[in-house]
Amino acid sequence: MTSLLLLLVLPALALSATPKCPSPPSFPSHFTLTHRLPLAAVPRARRYLSAPHVFRLLFADSVVRVRALNRTHYRLLDIHAHPLVVSLHRRGPAAHLRFAAHHPRCFPVPLHSASLDLSLLPRARFRIAFRAPHINRPRPRRARNLYARARVEQMLAHVHAVLGSRRCSATLPHISALCNNLRFPHYGMARVPQLAHPKRGKLTLRHRLPNPRLVSNALCKDVSHAHAPRRLNFLMVVFGQFLDHDIVLTPSGEHQKRHAPFSALNKRTARQRMSFLRSDILALPKCCDKDYAIVTTKHKGTSPFNQITAFVDASGIYGSTPLRMRALRSFKHGKLIMSRYKGHLLLPRNSKRHLFYTLDNANRPNDPALFAAGDVRANENPVLTSLHTIFVREHNRVCNLLVAALSDQNKPLQTDEWLFQQARKVVMAELQNIVYNEFLPAVLGESALPEYTGYDPKVDATMNLLFTTAAYRWGHSAVRNDLLVRDFYGRTYKEPFQNAFFNTKLFETVGVEKWLLGAMHSRAMDVDLEHVDSIRDFLFSPKKRGTLDLVALNIQRGRDHELPSYLAARKLYGLSGGLEDIPKNLQERILAVYRKPHHIDAFVGGLAERKVHESLLGPLLHKIVVDQFLRLRDGDRFFYSNMKWGKFMSGLDIVKQIQMHEVRLADVIQLNTRIKESHMPSKDGAMKVAA
Repeated sequence: MTSLLLLLVLPALALSATPKCPSPPSFPSHFTLTHRLPLAAVPRARRYLSAPHVFRLLFADSVVRVRALNRTHYRLLDIHAHPLVVSLHRRGPAAHLRFAAHHPRCFPVPLHSASLDLSLLPRARFRIAFRAPHINRPRPRRARNLYARARVEQMLAHVHAVLGSRRCSATLPHISALCNNLRFPHYGMARVPQLAHPKRGKLTLRHRLPNPRLVSNALCKDVSHAHAPRRLNFLMVVFGQFLDHDIVLTPSGEHQKRHAPFSALNKRTARQRMSFLRSDILALPKCCDKDYAIVTTKHKGTSPFNQITAFVDASGIYGSTPLRMRALRSFKHGKLIMSRYKGHLLLPRNSKRHLFYTLDNANRPNDPALFAAGDVRANENPVLTSLHTIFVREHNRVCNLLVAALSDQNKPLQTDEWLFQQARKVVMAELQNIVYNEFLPAVLGESALPEYTGYDPKVDATMNLLFTTAAYRWGHSAVRNDLLVRDFYGRTYKEPFQNAFFNTKLFETVGVEKWLLGAMHSRAMDVDLEHVDSIRDFLFSPKKRGTLDLVALNIQRGRDHELPSYLAARKLYGLSGGLEDIPKNLQERILAVYRKPHHIDAFVGGLAERKVHESLLGPLLHKIVVDQFLRLRDGDRFFYSNMKWGKFMSGLDIVKQIQMHEVRLADVIQLNTRIKESHMPSKDGAMKVAA
């Protein structure tokens, strides 16, 4: 419902008559989708098929208020106070409702006179039927029907989350991670509260703590300009960001704007206060029974949630909702939509010239100049956009391999859906290969994670708040002040980082290969307290005007999320409750700012620690990151070592390479760009510079 209600504020956009992307199947203007419920859930389902309960059932936690306007019309509000007026008419038996929206201009496609019929059928079947008048123009008709089908699929996913299901796929992961864990369906799925910690030792906005900007200025200026050890390059850092965007998204609440005061300013800063958006929370039920909540939390009303799936499942490529996934598909041979720029395949633009309906995006939500991808943050910097691009190319390359393999074996061509899902499984498994066999050993050390012993349904893969708000923000310290651009002849120049934020024109002009070559041939900065000016003073600013300090933001976010203090967090992870892992000179500087050891923020103390052997991280951050990625691996029913492929897929070379743990980032780069082995900086892979 968040994505639905956010779309309500969009203006009605003109639809192009000539599609610029392959046409999807023309879904009919009348279709029916059915979900099979457990028999025990039938009484609850009957109770939910009445107003206002039905809105919670269909739109999950997103609706915070339902107000009856009259006997048939209701006004819904989401957590951003965006309205939607709907009518609800009962037809026939008590378990049959007709639902219609009365703000058709608010949707990204024409939904005039469209309605949904909700029914509870015999044999515990929950049915949603879409009905709408015929549209003569082909492209608007396809857009409307495609959007409607995705919306109904998303509603049935909510029904599944609340009421359960009689069957879950043994081979295909759901886009929202539903049914990944058969015993505990909410483990790791999208829109679930992150795991918090006991209240003891927490730092909050109510404590008398040093100003976040003061901490940033006193402790986090980039003075030494030290590089990361073991020849690790900047592409490793950006791949870590790509992975972060695959496993966690804590949305900001526009309705809870705050300003963080800067008590210690320098002359280069243009404003006296830094804008701070508090994290969105899962709204409390206002009108319905408590059992609407997918999962309960001890911190009701205040727990930040993860808007995307927690698993390493390539959600950054495909999305975490049916709405996003279907918008990105071409519906031809299982492929994803791509655009062309001077002969090169790039991500599609977030416009109706390339997509059948537009998607939310970070920074500038409706800007058609931005690219559309599985994650809203794909445009943050050009190296990140390059990684998104090559993985979408990889998906389409795998689709071509599947079609060729079917032809070689004289097998009939499979459906678009089958090709898409099998290619998605392959790309997901390749990504897991790279993460667990290349990236994590580089960050944590070769032997940091124990051997995989199989799937454990008792393991909860849900994101840990300490991981998302403190530990996995280590990459901010490794960011460079500039981006290196390098061509195939070794010629280079530097682009200031602050000029590259959300700059898709710069990305196109330079090209994917030059961005990737530059990132592979440039050193990462060392992981410590020091952060470069580009993210400490000029984040997201193309000109040198102080707009956002990412270090201060991280500190403020940790206090807003009520994270344990540094010393309390160490005790939670079995470490001593002292400062002995922080060098003496840093202890003195930190205590000069904080005064009391138990007031030190976990983010600051964690970065100040001496590194664990062969790792980029100190003991606290190392333990938090190891714990999270172990749970993501062992609690994932579709981890590549546990994945069921089938006879045909198991015979393919690409699947054999996955099963032998041999896929690396360099393989994906070389197979989907003009970059060859001779252009790589090192034989040790894409994440290290030359010796």
